[in-house]
Amino acid sequence: MNASDPWLPPVELVAARSTASAEKAPPSITPVELPAPDEPEEDPSPVQEVALAVQRWDSLVQHRWLVWLIFGGMTWLAGAWIEEAVYFVLDQFQQHWALGAVFGLLILITLTASVMILFNEAHGFVRLRRFDGLRHQIRQMWDTRSCGQGIPLALRLRHDMSQEEWLQPAWRHYQDMAREHHDDRELLELLSRTVYVQHDQHCYRMIVQHGSTTALASTISPFVWLDSLVFLWQNLRMIRMIAQCYGLKPSWSASLFLAKEVMLGLFMAGTADLLADKVAEAVGGHAASIMLAQVGKGAANGLFTARVGLAAINRCRTLPFHPGGEPSMEHLRTELFKTIRKSLGNADAVPKPSPLLSQRDNGNNP
Repeated sequence: MNASDPWLPPVELVAARSTASAEKAPPSITPVELPAPDEPEEDPSPVQEVALAVQRWDSLVQHRWLVWLIFGGMTWLAGAWIEEAVYFVLDQFQQHWALGAVFGLLILITLTASVMILFNEAHGFVRLRRFDGLRHQIRQMWDTRSCGQGIPLALRLRHDMSQEEWLQPAWRHYQDMAREHHDDRELLELLSRTVYVQHDQHCYRMIVQHGSTTALASTISPFVWLDSLVFLWQNLRMIRMIAQCYGLKPSWSASLFLAKEVMLGLFMAGTADLLADKVAEAVGGHAASIMLAQVGKGAANGLFTARVGLAAINRCRTLPFHPGGEPSMEHLRTELFKTIRKSLGNADAVPKPSPLLSQRDNGNNP
């Protein structure tokens, strides 16, 4: 390069595009969601049938005219009873003042007790309505993932639920695990995993206990009406205890609204008895076949009691189930049959005669 030549600044040359990149890219294809093939409709399970029946009953009760009709009828009956009681007391006063005072005091005590019972039943319905409102609020918080309401709601649930000693470690574990950066759904899911899982296990044990009691009572019961009464009482008592375990303290009339599906169990008990008779006729009608049919009837009633218990847990549990915490009917069925076999094994453990006594009896026989 000579000194007289002018200086040229360096220039970066653009590389030639390749023929492959020069070609136009193919247009993108938008994915289209194809409709899923029609699946065959499955037969509803007994729990689904009970849920549908409960929904139909709830839609019927929601009519205000029916509620006012029942309230008006009860008011008319109460007014007629009070009128008759007043005339009766006045008649007793005309005979003697002591008779009037005694019967007046008895009627006053009866009227006061009736008013207190009605107030308690009405308060039970109010508690049930508040409980349903709280469940609806929790479902909304679970779906929207809001913030700032999880800790106050957990404290409210702790105040409403039972304060047993075996629950205190679970509550302390929840307080240690809860953090400020958790949203409401994470706090509720943590509450379900730490505290409510203890309630679930306690309710599972109650379901197994009541189911085995119902099965054994149905096995040894010689009367259909006694079998149905035991079945109804065990289911009502179980549902009430499950509701109290989850913080709902309903009155007896409110418990009937929770136990509407138990009424359908009477049909199950009667059907199981008819099936037991058919089984006994099919296998010959001897003592072993009758015993087998009775055990089958008891197992059917025990299984239905377990299904009612699961439905009660789904109805009375305030929080939704966390992933993996849903109740398992298979596990309950295994525990129920294990308890029934253990109870029947203890009942069949009859002491056998000693060999010496058997040999002596055989020696005395000609």
